[in-house]
Amino acid sequence: MAQSLTLHSGILYGFERLHVFLYTGETPEYFVIEGKAGEGGTQKLEIEGLSKEPTTVAASDITYYLARKGVGKVTANLTLLDVPFERENLMLGRKTTTDGTSLIGKETEAPEAAFIAESHLDDGTPVYISVLRGVFRREKTGADSIDPDEEFKPEGAEYVFTAQTLISDDKDFNGNTVATHIGDDAGKEHLFTVLGFEKPTTPAAPAK
Repeated sequence: MAQSLTLHSGILYGFERLHVFLYTGETPEYFVIEGKAGEGGTQKLEIEGLSKEPTTVAASDITYYLARKGVGKVTANLTLLDVPFERENLMLGRKTTTDGTSLIGKETEAPEAAFIAESHLDDGTPVYISVLRGVFRREKTGADSIDPDEEFKPEGAEYVFTAQTLISDDKDFNGNTVATHIGDDAGKEHLFTVLGFEKPTTPAAPAK
């Protein structure tokens, strides 16, 4: 059975693909990570901070009111395998020299971004989970020795997406942070449109 993922209510099965939107200019940069050879794959998604921890307000020697409106600090933890170097540099805002060297330093600044993750219910109905605005970061990288007596099994890299509130002309989405839509219908198309695309189309593979 595919790895399950729980969000809001109900159980989701699998994590088929990730649509990434990067706002680096007038037209958003867009690509999909969906398990194609050499183009990366999705492994795990966990979103935290969806409910705000209530704050108590005392009056008349009792807990008179619980302030509970809004969300907490929303972050998404993603495990992605084999994301192409060029795409990761775009996601994280790294500088790249003309001869292809990636640089991280005081001028490194990740662009505003958004993502839509695809999963499904147990009956196969697709589910689209979006964090509507924020930035990606990857805090560490490294290398391990390969044991010649064991079969090599690559591990995914961990990325963190820190959310911010979406400011949009769309009155339904304006002021919100996370969106979840069930089913392939007009609501799905609306979600992609809000993030800057008329239709969710798969772009060409990254340059080698």
